[in-house]
Parts: sequence; C-alpha cells; structure tokens
Amino acid sequence: MRLLGLIFRRLLFFLFLGLLLLAGVHFTLKALRDIFRTAEISTPDYTGKSLTWILEHQPEGVELQIVEKKYSSEIPVNHVLDQKPRPGTLIKRGRSIYVTISLGSDLEPIPSVQGLNLRDAGSRLRNQGLAVGRVARIQAPAEFNGQVIAQEPPAGAGTHRGEAIDLLIGMENEPQRMMPAFTGLSLQEGMKRARSMGLEPRGVRYSWDPDYPENQITGQEPRAGLEISRAKGFSLVVNRSGQGLAASTGRMRARIRLNLPPGLESRRLRLELVDAQGGRVLSEETHAPGETFEREILFTGQGYLNVYLDGIFFQKVDLQGEPVLESMRGEAWR
Repeated sequence: MRLLGLIFRRLLFFLFLGLLLLAGVHFTLKALRDIFRTAEISTPDYTGKSLTWILEHQPEGVELQIVEKKYSSEIPVNHVLDQKPRPGTLIKRGRSIYVTISLGSDLEPIPSVQGLNLRDAGSRLRNQGLAVGRVARIQAPAEFNGQVIAQEPPAGAGTHRGEAIDLLIGMENEPQRMMPAFTGLSLQEGMKRARSMGLEPRGVRYSWDPDYPENQITGQEPRAGLEISRAKGFSLVVNRSGQGLAASTGRMRARIRLNLPPGLESRRLRLELVDAQGGRVLSEETHAPGETFEREILFTGQGYLNVYLDGIFFQKVDLQGEPVLESMRGEAWR
C-alpha cells in the first residue's frame, strides 16, 4: 500500500508539472503571437501636417526625424513637405520616419509703385530686394506726367529677390502748334517771334542772294503751316554776305539742349568747348536723370562741344550759331 501511495503521489506530481509546462507554453505562444501581431504598423500620413499636430498624434514606438528643410510656395512654414517611408508603408516599431519641413515661400511680395516718380519707385523696389527693369514711356494726361502708371509684374504678386520690375511712365502730351512763317523777317524779328511762342531754333545757316536784303530770313525748316512741338525746334536760312559776316564781332552764339539719359541716380555733366580759341571746360555740374539741360554757348569761329557724363565721353555737339553783332546785344538776345 505504501508503494502504491508513493507511485500515486509521483504521478500527481508529474501530472501537475506537465500542466505547468503546458500552461507556460500556452502563455509563451500567446505572448509571441501578440508580439508579432503588433511588430508592424502602418506609417501615418504626415504630409501637410504641422509639427505641433504630429507631436500630438505621434504613435508609440515611432521616432520622427527632420532631415531637410526646403522652400515651398504650397506648403506653409513648419509643415511637412515630404516623408519617408511613404504613408501606408508597414514598418516595425522603433523605426524612424524621416520628414522634410517647409520653410514657406521664398517669393517676395511686389510693392506698388504706381503714382511714384522713377527715382522713388526705384528706391522702394530696391528696399524690397528687387530691381528696376525696362522703363517705357507713354503719353498721358498732365497729372500723370513723370509718374509710374503701370508695372509688370503687378503689385501683390510674388517674385524672387533680385528680379526686375518693368515700369511704364506717363509722359505729358506735348502741345502741337502750327509752324509760323519766318521768311521775310529779319533775324532779330524772327528770333523774338519764335521765343514768344516757346520755340528755339536748332541752328542758323547763312547764304547770300543779292536780290534779298542783308540779314533777312530766306528759308526755314519745317516750312510754315506744319505742326511742330516745342521740343523739335526748327532751323533758319539767313541772307548774309561775306562782308556782313566780317562786320560781326567774330563771336558766335548758339543755344544747346541736351536730354540726359533716364535712370535712378544723378549724373555729372561736363561740357568742353573747342573753337578757334582752343579747348576749355565750360561747366561741370550734377543733374537729375532725364533732365533737359539748356544753355547758350558763346564761341569763336567754328566750334563744337564734347559732352561727358560721369567722366565718360557721351556725345559731340557741332555748334551752328548766329554771329553776335553789336546791334544784337539788346533785347533780341535776352
């Protein structure tokens, strides 16, 4: 009986031990199944999401790494521009998701320069990191004279730093008038009449015809009756003999008009006169871009001007003047 009891106790022990082993294997297999079931997760879609949103919704076991930052005109700043692995990809826990973050748009908003003059418009554009492009001019009402009336690209659009903005400048329509008749007048009378109408001769040429009085205007260009603007001017032909020229003081007078190139900065204008007395500097002054410079020049014999801008030769101006007679030193030349 004692032997049977010992055998029975040992059978119970091994049965209990077997049950424990079976239970351990069961729970072990179950744990392994749970581990393998949750070892892979689907990658979330972070594209277009802010970093704040990602940190609030980041799944456990996944690390987020910022690998690059790029400009984007579509994705706001500090939002995800791209990610790897792609959304929906199965990854194991503990893996990292690599994201590219947007720096926002690199485009500069174009300011409005309409209503400004060219100088102020250029300053405003440069302050925004932009530049002045092509400048065109169009006839416009007097209130828009010298002002920017259009720009391309328009204000409010985005563009990269350093880009050039084209400008359209209003220009007052110069009044047209009928060319008066100077033929038959004396040179003094013709000059008085022209200047009373705001006109200036481009030049005076001399020829001799004994059938006409000395110092009488015998021709003009353009001819009388044609439309002419103040800017165009005109030229005259005056009857004068060689003796008449010799009777003059030998000094000549000419009026010049120079249109300085447009731009954004003032230019240094230097005039050098070359005539029978040699060469000399008449003036050296600073002028605004686009300014019209006028001056009367006195010279001896045949002469010309060398024009320099900022120390660089700009152009040569041949002088076609009118002899300064003793009788002309009064009102006619004032």
